[in-house]
Amino acid sequence: MEELGDRLVKAHKGSQVTGVALIACGLFLFMSLATFSNLDAPGSSGFGDRTLNWGGKVGAHVSFGLFATVGYPAYILPIIMLMWGWNRVRKQPAQPVVRRSMGLAAFGLLVTLGSGVPDLSQYVAFELGGWLGTHVASTLLIPYIGRLGSAILLGASVIAVILACTDIDVRRLGVVARRLADYVSCLLYTS
Repeated sequence: MEELGDRLVKAHKGSQVTGVALIACGLFLFMSLATFSNLDAPGSSGFGDRTLNWGGKVGAHVSFGLFATVGYPAYILPIIMLMWGWNRVRKQPAQPVVRRSMGLAAFGLLVTLGSGVPDLSQYVAFELGGWLGTHVASTLLIPYIGRLGSAILLGASVIAVILACTDIDVRRLGVVARRLADYVSCLLYTS
């Protein structure tokens, strides 16, 4: 990516120009997702030519498509774009960002898939994980390994992704889980 940017812009500023463009796209995408309105969605009665989305019609369509496909984990995409943009502006090695990007993408996919596992209304499940999450959960995960098996598999996968992409020590997770369990049990018994 850096070489392509350097070829497009003289004086070896291509990486920084690419970074600024990625940051701008990430901010636009985040703004579009944050100001999403069902009234702007394709096929809605809406407001005719006006949109409520701060990204205009482009932002309305992009945010509708992302939310309909993967649900709330769509917010991970602008985060990844901002990370890559900042990396390119600073001309840092790409390896750490590759690891974080893959981890965030895997985490987002697992959250999307997990949205259809709990026994929620279809509307809530679709909003949380979009078409991908509800479809995979209802046609693959639940029929073949059940709700509890799916929860165990996806939960373990989330923990594995977090461990693989961060410097968190497994032993510290156990301490945190025990403290959290003690806190929750304390709350339950004092109420």
